[in-house]
Amino acid sequence: MDRPPALEGGAAARCAVALLDGLSALGVECRLLCPQGSPEAPTPPGRLPVEMVRMPERTLARSRRDRLLRPLGRLRSAPFAERLRTLAREADVVHFVEAEAAAGIELVDRPALVQLHCLTRRDPRVWNPLRASGRQSIELLRGELRARRRTRWLLVNSPHVAAALRAAKVNADVTVAPLALEPSHYLPRATLDSELAGLIGWA
Repeated sequence: MDRPPALEGGAAARCAVALLDGLSALGVECRLLCPQGSPEAPTPPGRLPVEMVRMPERTLARSRRDRLLRPLGRLRSAPFAERLRTLAREADVVHFVEAEAAAGIELVDRPALVQLHCLTRRDPRVWNPLRASGRQSIELLRGELRARRRTRWLLVNSPHVAAALRAAKVNADVTVAPLALEPSHYLPRATLDSELAGLIGWA
C-alpha cells in the first residue's frame, strides 16, 4: 500500500483498516507493507499487522526525473523494494493497493493482484500539463496503464470502473468488491437537523 492504513486517514486508508480486520476475522494471515508517512500523518491502529518503511528524501531534480522516467515508481527503490521481495517470498498472494504500490509487481514471484479505486481518465484535468494538478494526473494515468498491463488480476471497487476497464479490453480478470468500513469506529449518523454532513461515495 502506498500509505499507512488509519481510521482518520483518507478513504483508501480507512477502508484498508476494515479489510485487514475482516481478513483477520476470517482467519487469513496477512501483513501490510507501506512507506512511513509524515510525522503529522495518522498512525495505524496498533492491532493491525502493519510494517512501515522509512523512505529516503528525494531531491527536487530526482523527483522530476522519476516523474518522467518512472512515474509512481518510488516504491521500487531501496529500502522498500528489498523488504517487499523478502516478505513476498513468504506469501501465497501479494495484494497491491493502488497504482503507486503496483509499481513493485515485477519485484515479486508470487501471484499478485492490483486494486484500483478509481481511473484517472474519468477526470478531465488529466489533459492540462500546464498545471501542477494536470501533471500529477498524467503521472497517475501512466502509473495506472503500467499496472493494467502487468497484472493478471484487477480488483476494483465500482462497477463503473470495472466497465471502463473491460471496455478497454485489459488483459486481466476484473473483479468488483465494494469498499468496506467498520461503522463502530466512527461517530453516529447525524440527525436531519444537524449542521454537519458526511458523505462516502464511489465513482
